[in-house]
Amino acid sequence: MIHHKMMKWEGNIAYLSLFLIVFLVFFAALLRLVGAPQAWMGDLSKILFAWVIFLGSDIAMSAGRHIGVEFFEERLPILWRKRIAQLWSILIVAFLSFITYYGWFLTQKSRREFDSLMVSEFSLVIGFASLLIICVVFDYLKSNRESKKIYLVIVSIIILWASYLIVSTNLSHTPESISYAYLITSVPIGCLLMIRTTCIIFIQNWGVKNA
Repeated sequence: MIHHKMMKWEGNIAYLSLFLIVFLVFFAALLRLVGAPQAWMGDLSKILFAWVIFLGSDIAMSAGRHIGVEFFEERLPILWRKRIAQLWSILIVAFLSFITYYGWFLTQKSRREFDSLMVSEFSLVIGFASLLIICVVFDYLKSNRESKKIYLVIVSIIILWASYLIVSTNLSHTPESISYAYLITSVPIGCLLMIRTTCIIFIQNWGVKNA
């Protein structure tokens, strides 16, 4: 149930990010046409696009929609198919773990910045909290709305978390250039999400095999 809920929220974030990418790219083109280019729209689209890729990859993996060759698989016995699927899951986890390690390494070593994107630490906390609240509200509107108390508790936790950071941490209000780390960090986090999904699929297949 928790995994299913997380996948829904990942989907909501991916949908919202994809909408913003289309919106930003479209209006950036219009503004360039009238002689008022806005470089920050293109840079923000790059960051959002990276997150859409890895969130979308996790969603596709959970739904079994990644590209695969079924010609040979369909000619194998069911037992062999399951064993190959389990072996493939182990190889995927190993590969994603490798990418996660070096992705986090690159995130920490990133020194490049988006000169067109200026934001303060305070604004980042408020913006991220607002994004989470929007996703929770969107999920509530799409649901059957029977678990209203759960959604209120989640929104309250997000607000308390943001308030704690604002009060307990010396968050700067001075705008600074956004680091490329915000783009690169989509790699390790996205891979960790896919590792979680792969492990859950592995456990489910194992349960079916031994049923």
